[in-house]
Amino acid sequence: MNQPLLTANGLIKHFPTRGGVVRAVDGVDLEIQQGETLGLVGESGCGKSTLGRLILGLIAPDAGQMALQGDNPASVSNGAAHFRRRVQIVFQDPYRSLNPRRSIGDAIAEPLLIHHLETKKMVRSRVAQLLQEVGLDPSVIDRYPHQFSGGQRQRVGIARALAVQPELLVLDEPVSALDVSVQAQIVHLLAQLQQQRSLSYLFISHNLGVVRHMADRVAVMYLGKIVELASVRELYAAPCHPYTRALLDAVPEPDPAQPLEAQLRGDAPDPIAVPSGCRFHPRCQLARRVAQEAEESIEIGNVQRVPLVCHNQEPALREVVPGHFSACHFAEQLMPLQHAAAPTIEGKVAV
Repeated sequence: MNQPLLTANGLIKHFPTRGGVVRAVDGVDLEIQQGETLGLVGESGCGKSTLGRLILGLIAPDAGQMALQGDNPASVSNGAAHFRRRVQIVFQDPYRSLNPRRSIGDAIAEPLLIHHLETKKMVRSRVAQLLQEVGLDPSVIDRYPHQFSGGQRQRVGIARALAVQPELLVLDEPVSALDVSVQAQIVHLLAQLQQQRSLSYLFISHNLGVVRHMADRVAVMYLGKIVELASVRELYAAPCHPYTRALLDAVPEPDPAQPLEAQLRGDAPDPIAVPSGCRFHPRCQLARRVAQEAEESIEIGNVQRVPLVCHNQEPALREVVPGHFSACHFAEQLMPLQHAAAPTIEGKVAV
């Protein structure tokens, strides 16, 4: 395999608050290959967007390193400016990410002028080309954001991100604020642009249907850590972490004869008071069974038979089978349990 486009090692970002320290990102290792889409999924508050902003350089990590094709942006001359050309973002809200007082032409032209990619004389022509590339008529170049629909505004945001010819786009919930029919259009546009420009994507979402449609590999995040990482086919067919299985089980099947049984109960723990051992164990049915077996073993005087490993020891993210990583003490036991395929984009329901 070629050298990854982006490599992150041991990224940590904590936020001090009056109540304590929020461990938003708490030791994440990640690689994104050239031309691939890496999906990043998890519940709200798990640290997905914070990780995306760390990768973009919008916030500085407390610890850890990041390299773009082997080069650390902080260690090369003019590294920050060069890095920002190569890594761009498409935000979740296409209205709030655009200045309502500036025309869309000015919004797209700004990065071109900042990075000296076009002269003032030629920039308008380049903006018109970018508008065409994302499916908008160049005649709208002087209009303002409020004159567009949500889907059209997101196309403007994509055009602005593409203006500096990036290699990696961080897509932070890029379709969650859009109608379902418009979501499909934007997803199709992103797939086309990736093929035409050989782009890499970090696709952050809570919508498992869209991620399944877009991603090559999927990373599942829980309380600041990656708990499972695999190809999209492997992860949806045979998840080997209880949290991933619970997320997939939470997607309703379009069959009224099959009642939905929630496998994931309760809210995620407070990131200020992270549970000991495995972070998922307070909500994990497997951990509860292990604890119950331990209690039964104590009653018969055999306390060593089933150790409380979930409660006392934090599992490392390890390779269970080639290319499939899991941070679960019992991943090998979960692997053979084939999971029913998740719905496609037409049947998606946000988790």
